[in-house]
Amino acid sequence: MCSVHGSTFAVADEIVPTLEQFSSVRWVKIHDPQGRTEQPTGQSDSIPECLEP
Repeated sequence: MCSVHGSTFAVADEIVPTLEQFSSVRWVKIHDPQGRTEQPTGQSDSIPECLEP
């Protein structure tokens, strides 16, 4: 299950900046258990809708 349960904070808020500190990381795409993310293509970070705070 993928949910922030009403929180204003999501695990993505920690994962994205942690990975972006490495110069080889251009963008971070986090997928839900079904493999979905809001912006699956393109040059931008993306998290699944269920992780939106």
